[in-house]
Amino acid sequence: MPPKARATRQSVTKAIVDALEGLDGARALWDQGAASFGRVDRFSDIDLCLIVEDDAVEDAFEAVEEALRRGFGITDKYRVPEPTWHGHSQCFYWLKGASPFLFVDIAVEKKSSKNRFLEYSIHGPPVVRMDKDGLVKDDSPSTDEFAGKLAERL
Repeated sequence: MPPKARATRQSVTKAIVDALEGLDGARALWDQGAASFGRVDRFSDIDLCLIVEDDAVEDAFEAVEEALRRGFGITDKYRVPEPTWHGHSQCFYWLKGASPFLFVDIAVEKKSSKNRFLEYSIHGPPVVRMDKDGLVKDDSPSTDEFAGKLAERL
């Protein structure tokens, strides 16, 4: 068995992108979190969002997990019980030999979902890794829309 690659932000992201580009159901992938705000440091995780065809959620997780296992090794994983608070499927992966802060947090969103975490005014502009259908676009609400959403939540 060949030795595992060193897990860096770049090598892990590339492995995930490579695994998903050929997956028919995978439609768009982007970095968010610290990457969206240009504040990546040694404490930053790899915070990804993936849009898939509605029937491809499990296929996407399998492709990501296989790429991480094959390329780096996985020491631990946590799949968030569903339904999640945000309505998407989500999993965290910790990798062999990587900093404990350099874990993968991936949210897999069904294409039919209306909540995309793409409000640039809130989440920052995404670092787009793949967008087969032009799905990654700013969905920032107007001030009035945002006030209405806050009122609903309260």
